[in-house]
Amino acid sequence: MKSGVIFSFSLLLIILARAQENGLSTARELEQNGALKESFEAYEKAANAFYEAEAFEEYASAYLRMANLALQMGNAIQAKELAERTLAFLEVENPAEIAKIAEAKTLLGRSLLSLAQNDDALQVLLVAETKLEESEVKATCLDAIGQAYTNNENFELAAQYLERGLKMRRSLFGNKSIEAGNSFNNLGRVYATEDPLQAIIYFTRALNIYKTSLGENDRRTLRAKINIAFSNRELENYDEAIELLQSVLAAYERQFGKENTNVAFVLSNIGRILKDQKKYEQTLVYQQDALKIYIQLYGEKHQEVANTYYLIGEAHLANQSYKTALSFYQKSVYANLPTENSKSDYDLPEMRNFLNGDVLLTCLRGKAYALEYLHYQKSLNVKDLVAAVDTYAKCDDLITEIRRKRLNERDKFRLGKLAKEIYESGIALSLNLSEGSLRKKKYQQKAFEFCERSKSSVLLEAITESKAKKFAGIPKNLVALFFA
Repeated sequence: MKSGVIFSFSLLLIILARAQENGLSTARELEQNGALKESFEAYEKAANAFYEAEAFEEYASAYLRMANLALQMGNAIQAKELAERTLAFLEVENPAEIAKIAEAKTLLGRSLLSLAQNDDALQVLLVAETKLEESEVKATCLDAIGQAYTNNENFELAAQYLERGLKMRRSLFGNKSIEAGNSFNNLGRVYATEDPLQAIIYFTRALNIYKTSLGENDRRTLRAKINIAFSNRELENYDEAIELLQSVLAAYERQFGKENTNVAFVLSNIGRILKDQKKYEQTLVYQQDALKIYIQLYGEKHQEVANTYYLIGEAHLANQSYKTALSFYQKSVYANLPTENSKSDYDLPEMRNFLNGDVLLTCLRGKAYALEYLHYQKSLNVKDLVAAVDTYAKCDDLITEIRRKRLNERDKFRLGKLAKEIYESGIALSLNLSEGSLRKKKYQQKAFEFCERSKSSVLLEAITESKAKKFAGIPKNLVALFFA
């Protein structure tokens, strides 16, 4: 009787193991065929079965595949949660699995990277990289570190890590593998601003691999085309850039329909290039089409809506339609403020809450420019100059708020440069107002305040630049020792 029970239990374990293996095979097959959502569900089902059977190593592996799929599907928040959950599980249940823990950290770092938490991502990835042997995971980790350094504008270090990742991927998968294509694409990003011609060389290598391995309409093929188009824009090869973006636009419309964020993104970027060519009427057509999609998908209060209103304002400003430009800049400001609305183009926000501080600051600055141009080129109404100075004062308030929340040294440095330009404009306008106003002292005092803020900003910019160069890439806990 006892031997019969043992036999039955063993048979049950064999059946469970086969069922789980079949579940994994199904998940892998779905993933390979590009059915990411279905693959995710299959891995989740397999993971639950593994947990019930106390097959914890397989359970963790299935969860890591789910995190990776979530990233591929663009759900970085879910990927982060899955990676964190798996990491916590491994550190408690199987702390000896160093490589698996490092893989979980790599996925966590990549998720943080997608969520624009660059410093946190870098800290996690640098630790993970030291625990990994040569493998696909290590190559991916090196690539992610390179991307993080690119985002921090530490291009030399970025290139070093990306070249290491490329070498490893070539060794593991071959020179024409999709993985090598990913490395070429990320190396192109390193050179995109400083050396766009070199960037095109890398992006084109990636594109050729993607087209051969994945086809003309794969998301990576299309992304490589977009990158080449952006680099051509930097080189002022505008016709080539637009031709590439038009081909991507057609592919996106076939895949997703016309009401899609990918479509809106490409429309807006075609509009930017047309503005570079001073084709303002065509620019407005593309930006308005992008705006309609964003409003339909997100409503009036969204940072993409705000940014597109701003770009429309830019086109009107360049076309010397200053009053219309002012109106669109005002719309861009209030699209960034979920709880506020304006009744007049001269209203200023309280900024109790905002969606994206950087976009809001750019929009406020655009509004101030429009008011200046409106005064000097059209109205000669002192009301416009007063409103411009008040808008620069709002920019100052926002700069203080952004700086308080900003952690990344490179971002602080960029903010410092922009702040300096804003304060200089505020000083010049205030002095102009003081010369022709009955309230001379008021505007002299305002100029003095902008001047003091400018001095402070220049000092902070210098300190930040020094710190950014000195401590770039060093984990936060070590940097903290220098500034405790």
